[in-house]
Amino acid sequence: MMKKYIYLFVCLFFSFNAAATLDASVNTNEASLQSPIVLTIKTDQNSSLSPDLSVLSGLFDVLSTSVSHQSYAINGSVYDQTEWTFSLLALKKGRLFIPSITLGNEKTSPIEINVSDQVQAQNPSLNESSQNQQSNPSSPYSISTEIYQLNEKTFVNEQIIYAVQIHDNNTIESGEPAFEPTTDFIIKGLGAPKIKQKPDGGRIITYLFALFAQKSGELHIPQVSFDGLVYQKPDIQNIFQGGLFQINLPSVFGIETPVHLQIEGPKINILPKPQTYSSLWWLPAKNVQIEAKFINPPQKIVQGSVISREIELSAEGLTDSQLPELSFDSSEDIKVYPEKPSGETLVSDGGVKGVQKTLVTYIPQKSGTIVLPEIKVLWYNTLTNQSQTAVLEAQTLFVHPDPNKPSASSAQAAPQNPQNETKEVHPFRAFFANHSALLSFLAGLLIAFAFFRRPQKTKNKKKTETDLSDLDLSAKKNDLKAVRNNIIALCQKSFPNAQISNLNDVSNILGDPKFYQMAQTLSGVLYNDKGGNFKAKDFVKTYKKALKNRKKSNEKEKEPIPPLYQ
Repeated sequence: MMKKYIYLFVCLFFSFNAAATLDASVNTNEASLQSPIVLTIKTDQNSSLSPDLSVLSGLFDVLSTSVSHQSYAINGSVYDQTEWTFSLLALKKGRLFIPSITLGNEKTSPIEINVSDQVQAQNPSLNESSQNQQSNPSSPYSISTEIYQLNEKTFVNEQIIYAVQIHDNNTIESGEPAFEPTTDFIIKGLGAPKIKQKPDGGRIITYLFALFAQKSGELHIPQVSFDGLVYQKPDIQNIFQGGLFQINLPSVFGIETPVHLQIEGPKINILPKPQTYSSLWWLPAKNVQIEAKFINPPQKIVQGSVISREIELSAEGLTDSQLPELSFDSSEDIKVYPEKPSGETLVSDGGVKGVQKTLVTYIPQKSGTIVLPEIKVLWYNTLTNQSQTAVLEAQTLFVHPDPNKPSASSAQAAPQNPQNETKEVHPFRAFFANHSALLSFLAGLLIAFAFFRRPQKTKNKKKTETDLSDLDLSAKKNDLKAVRNNIIALCQKSFPNAQISNLNDVSNILGDPKFYQMAQTLSGVLYNDKGGNFKAKDFVKTYKKALKNRKKSNEKEKEPIPPLYQ
């Protein structure tokens, strides 16, 4: 009995691998340069191979591919069939031949095709229609394009909304459109595709893109292609349809087949920038706005304090890379230090919106009323075809005098007054002459105290020397940021009761006019990010001298200075 079954399966195996036949046919022998040809190739095997279509190169473009398998048994005999369907587009006119196509050891017979010159134009006039479709009547898959937004006058760098639509029968599970490389357009995707179900059970998958022409004249929107995958799920109900030996293999194993679609884009006419537009930076947009806000604004603006403002420039219909960098100028009244702007592009179904944010630091140089000048940006309204100006209104600041800033005259007058030195020294001399014995006793106590405290002082001294060494090293390298950070850290240790977070706080603590001026210059160099000719060694020397004078001062230690933003 077992031998009988073995013999049966051997017979099935040999019948499965019997000599195969390979046939090819087309849906028509008369075609045009713009009408697809459906090529069908069949074999009586369940083949996992694919026909070699390299022989079609230079003669036909392959627009789409699909494959199907069938396997069934009748009266003990197993029959198989694999069928490939290709959508072809002729590249030449005249009498063409689809050459013999190879599959394994088998070949198809050549097929003659007569290709006419031209029938209906593939890209209709945009004034009549903006839709362009490439379809195959025998295939459930097709691709089309449509221009959603195209003004009668479309200028260079103006946004064009372009749609690529994939038509299928709900079986395509992956894929994404890809444009042919071009330098004529900047192309930006507008998010995830939109899916619309059709009454006949199919669907339309729409991908939106924003196109920006980079030159004027008649331009051809580049060809777009789509490579997707179709997965046919197992059909459990048909696995054993017709009996034990009538097995439908495609129902047992899912089949994944590629789908290739492509289509040429339409031609459009692009206008150059209008001659009446006066600005060098061309901004064709639907709307442009400029706004500003202060970052953590202080309740009271003090001379020498740091104020930050964020200025936002936005444009509907442009990307952030198309926006200009705003210019800012300092004056005698206020120093202005803009940082490098940051940008982002927001996308939606309606197109793109470019946003550029610039953080600007202001340092008032005097007290009183200071005006931040208005900022203007010229742009071209593509809805009205007129030039407009986006304006950020001028803003007035009232700056209070810095109560902690020393005057140059008072700071320099103190050490030059010999009478003050005499008045300070004379009482001590008189006291020393009258109380020498008592002072000798106190001196002994101090020496004893210093002897027992020596290890701690040595440790602190070494730590201070290390910090100063880091400061000197950063000054030697002219590393301005490191110099600033080391000076702030040293002052925080020297004056632990004071709130010190920046050079302005250090200037207020030291009370040295020269250090104050150099600190302001350093802040400007750092904010401007240009380096300049600032000498870090001179600044460190000035700091050490100011710190020494501050420690020698017999004045009572001031209360901690108020924070920068009160």
